[in-house]
Amino acid sequence: MAQRLRKEKRRRLRAHLKTFWAKVIGFPVLALVGLYFTYTYTGADSLRTEIYEPLYEEVGTIERCLQSNVLEQVFASQTYSALQKTGKLERVPRSLRDELQEVYAKGGESWGHLFPVLHQVEILIPERVRRIRSADDDAAWTQKTVEQLNRELDLRGMGGIYARFQFQHTGHSFVIDQRDPTHPRIAEPAGVRWDANDWLRYPTSADDIEKVWKQDTYLEFHPTFNVWFYRITGQDLTRNHLTLKEFLQPTYLKLSDDLDFQQLASREKEALELTKDLKQKLAERVGTPKKLRDLVFN
Repeated sequence: MAQRLRKEKRRRLRAHLKTFWAKVIGFPVLALVGLYFTYTYTGADSLRTEIYEPLYEEVGTIERCLQSNVLEQVFASQTYSALQKTGKLERVPRSLRDELQEVYAKGGESWGHLFPVLHQVEILIPERVRRIRSADDDAAWTQKTVEQLNRELDLRGMGGIYARFQFQHTGHSFVIDQRDPTHPRIAEPAGVRWDANDWLRYPTSADDIEKVWKQDTYLEFHPTFNVWFYRITGQDLTRNHLTLKEFLQPTYLKLSDDLDFQQLASREKEALELTKDLKQKLAERVGTPKKLRDLVFN
């Protein structure tokens, strides 16, 4: 009897201790869980909509800008500058702020080398083009090609244009004269454009261009100046017994010695790698704007 009482007493004591320690341990755990959810959700929506989503969008624009190297894609930093000015950028963890600063700085530096390179092309290409064609050559080829295209294509349904010219590279479709809406006519041929990226990827880019450059299409070397000494035709090369690579090679050699061209090639690669990594981290922050580790590493 006494032995059974002692066993029951020990059992009750163990149960009491178990309950006691569950309370001692459980309350802090529950408190920590409560603090975690309070921290991660308080202010998370404003972080997402006011900071991380706009930054993600702008960094994506920078990535496209660096990838394309064309003036139509403008390097943007308005969101980043505005967040700096208002002080909202301070809500971003320090490590991520440092990465943002580096991406915008290196991206801007890479973009800054593009303009001198394009200026060099503006100077070098006309000299090369004048060696193989003239304004009269351009006018004669354009007139002949426009007449041929208007004989072949019925523009009233517009389907012929899209079947004939697909944008597999930077360029523009035919210029159409619609002064008579019932009889639209082609006024100028289409054009494929040789861009900064094509100089950077030369000679591979020459092979790629030849796959999309048609005999009734210009190959153009300037994004805005629509003049004869910034474009050539396949007929020009044939008449001068040149391949596209042979025509481009002298200009490329001069460009490759240019410091801005060299810097554009190296800095762009570095900036794109940093941008890709930052974009991924911003995407994660859009999903989870606040993380517990920010309290330690901020």
